[in-house]
Amino acid sequence: MKQYHYTKSCAKSTIAYGFYYQNQIVCVIVYGQPSGKYLASSIWEGGNEKECLELLRLFSFDWCPKNIESYCISQSIKRLKIDIPEIKVLVSYADSSAGHVGYIYQASNWIYIGKGSGERKIFLDGIRQHRRDMYDKYGTSSIEKLKKIFGDRLQISEERFLKNKYIYIISHSKKEKQYIQNKLKVKSLPYPKGNISYYNTEHSNFNTK
Repeated sequence: MKQYHYTKSCAKSTIAYGFYYQNQIVCVIVYGQPSGKYLASSIWEGGNEKECLELLRLFSFDWCPKNIESYCISQSIKRLKIDIPEIKVLVSYADSSAGHVGYIYQASNWIYIGKGSGERKIFLDGIRQHRRDMYDKYGTSSIEKLKKIFGDRLQISEERFLKNKYIYIISHSKKEKQYIQNKLKVKSLPYPKGNISYYNTEHSNFNTK
């Protein structure tokens, strides 16, 4: 998947799912621990990092049906309930700097909770890097520490960009879902909209980080 995804990277995963059609892989979804230690507790009261996963990467080929991503997300969540039953909330981001709004999440009934914190683009030797990947490789995503490691090889954009932030509640019953909903610290907001032509970009080069 790494060579096909527009970021040309694959973050460290907790679990990944591959989906096949006629013995050919058509879609890959990667979940991992959120990079923010206190992300779970900021989303719902009593939340902890062991009960939260981030959808890090999703990719499908151009020739797949347009609903393939939402279908595979739905199937992956069903498997997560079995494979890691303690997970209660999923979180993911649509990268606005790449023109992604998050239509796949909207089609999958995720909850939109607004914009994530602003980040600057990071370039190493002229190639864009992602903070999560830098942390996995070098043990830090701090810009100041990375500057000490790489010096002039590292360039940081002046402009900050925001990511559209979505969550999904995983529950094994209506009662459990209602319980988590009552504990949410975030509000459900109207879905953002953008240039619909970006949908085709999200379809083939979908990014969550």
